[in-house]
Amino acid sequence: MTRHRLAAIALSTALFAAACGGSDDASDATPASDTGATPESSRAESAITTTGRSTTVRETTPPSTDPPATSAQTSEPATTVPVEPEPGVPTVVEVDPGGQLSPAALELLALFDGERFPSDTYDDGTTNGPLFVELARVSALPAVTAAALNGARATSCFFDEDECTLVTQDTTDMLLGHLTLDTDPTVLLSALDFADPVMTNSPVHDEILAEQVRGTVIALGTASDDPRLTRAVVGAIGTSGFFPGTAAFRGSAELEELFRTSIASPDAALAYTALTSLNMGRPDDAAGSDNFYGAVTAELDDSSAIVRAAALETLRSFAEFLDEDDPRWVELFAIADAARADADPMIRRNALKIWGSLGDPVVIPTLIADHLDDEVSAEIDYVFERYDGNEVDSGVIHGSVSLAALEVITELTGGTDFEFDVFDYEFERGFDAPPIGEQVAEQAVPDAREWFAANEAAIAAAANG
Repeated sequence: MTRHRLAAIALSTALFAAACGGSDDASDATPASDTGATPESSRAESAITTTGRSTTVRETTPPSTDPPATSAQTSEPATTVPVEPEPGVPTVVEVDPGGQLSPAALELLALFDGERFPSDTYDDGTTNGPLFVELARVSALPAVTAAALNGARATSCFFDEDECTLVTQDTTDMLLGHLTLDTDPTVLLSALDFADPVMTNSPVHDEILAEQVRGTVIALGTASDDPRLTRAVVGAIGTSGFFPGTAAFRGSAELEELFRTSIASPDAALAYTALTSLNMGRPDDAAGSDNFYGAVTAELDDSSAIVRAAALETLRSFAEFLDEDDPRWVELFAIADAARADADPMIRRNALKIWGSLGDPVVIPTLIADHLDDEVSAEIDYVFERYDGNEVDSGVIHGSVSLAALEVITELTGGTDFEFDVFDYEFERGFDAPPIGEQVAEQAVPDAREWFAANEAAIAAAANG
């Protein structure tokens, strides 16, 4: 066979192959990397998106209605386009390097936006509550761990024991692991938030597990020398109701010492938190309350207005259970009498509230004469730094001092023949509402003056009787 004939046969074969086209396998093929790994086999390239891990996206073309081509043609390979992770969104392998997460937890993780989980994921506590706990246990990234703890805390599982079984030994062990000084500050704060309902008497409360968490939280607070962390610890304990000297906290000497030192702290935000977290309860039921009475009254001379206001508010809970023949009753009456002239309206408000707790109608004429025109709003507003370094602007508005005076009058006259009830008035609330002091002045104050004029003799008789 001549050289020219061999060339002709080779050309004919090539033209025939081109006319037939390439195979599907050939057109889908993606060249392997130098290491031999394909995109599907590299877990590190997976990214958390709204649909889970990243996928290999192939370009597709809609079916064509044109007649088949008759000329020779070649197929170009499809393009492989990896899905890029959203900025700030971690990859699965960063969160779960050991591959421990269940498929359901991975689906929930796919909804993480880099800072938090969507609020609608909190609604299904039955499903997502345990999944949040799983994420908090497995996650190697503090941001995901903290967000998962926050998500578990936000579900309804703590309040619906028929639907959820969230507080288990495994959950508690996970939580205890995060309640250490070595934990990332953001995670530790979220763990303390999670510890709060575990320690309370919610429907899913388990006293044995609560005791484990409580002891760890107390130990954390006593080991800390950072007032920002101590503040978070005291706040978590306080929301579950700290009654000094009672069995609620097993009479823990460490806890009582933690509260005493926190109340006396030069850090105003810590002292304020400790005071507002302290419920002094019945003096007769709490042997340790006498010690706290002295610790609280010592703060009435503090240079910080928020500390003085919180001290008065704490003493109010104590005053409610004192008899008039108790020396502390007389002392608290005098304390309130002096504080009602303070320059800070919140202090004036809390001073009047102590008078209401003492329960003596003898103060009504003074309330009418001195405080019905005090329209200034009583509020707490202060800035503090969290343990994770974030700054928080905290504010609480309680209404005007004049409203507090009328609330005390309502408290002192309830059930009498000369009752005055400020709660019969409907004051507007909210940012768009007129100032509460103005509303009280327009609606309730004129009526209160008329009421007092009509009932002054009966009020005096009640005060003397």
